[in-house]
Amino acid sequence: MRYTHNCPIVNAFVNLNTSAAFQVNPIPTDDFSKVLKSSATGGDSQLKGLVNDGNVDEAAQMAYSILTAVEDADVGNDDKQAVRDPL
Repeated sequence: MRYTHNCPIVNAFVNLNTSAAFQVNPIPTDDFSKVLKSSATGGDSQLKGLVNDGNVDEAAQMAYSILTAVEDADVGNDDKQAVRDPL
């Protein structure tokens, strides 16, 4: 997929409107479920780190993002359930 993002740059000396294009390669389905699982589960997961640091708002946002990604992902129900269960 190719995305273009317009980024206005405004300051006291210049007013520019520039754009940047970048290529995004989707994560393969097998790797995608592994990424989601590792983000949500395990002793050193990002989610657990946020909770342990007291960043409850960020942890809730991350959990919601993971659940949304799982629901939209083209992976099997077993993989979806494996990510949902710990959350």
